Amino acid sequence: MAEISENLADKIFVTADDNRSEPIEDIMEDIRKGFSDSGLALRPCSGQAKVTFIHDRKEAIITSILSASADAIILLAGKGHENFLIDGKSRIPFSEKEIVKEAFTRIEE
Repeated sequence: MAEISENLADKIFVTADDNRSEPIEDIMEDIRKGFSDSGLALRPCSGQAKVTFIHDRKEAIITSILSASADAIILLAGKGHENFLIDGKSRIPFSEKEIVKEAFTRIEE
């Protein structure tokens, strides 16, 4: 997934899904290994890398929307229709639909 997204996307935000009992940093490190050095490197013109890692999924979704151009296409992969996150043995209420609505409300303000 890392290689495909790196080849097709202009900007990539990697975030947590259901980490269950695995530390999020370990998951992020495994994902990081799938990207090339150039995808992880800072770009000279913007000073930002193509790939950005944000642990908090809500923050990552909102950041991706707020930083996108008006004609951007944003793909949220991983949770979709589910209305919870699993952290350890806990199911935490989580709605990507509500988070997207919140982000667009911020844009309209």
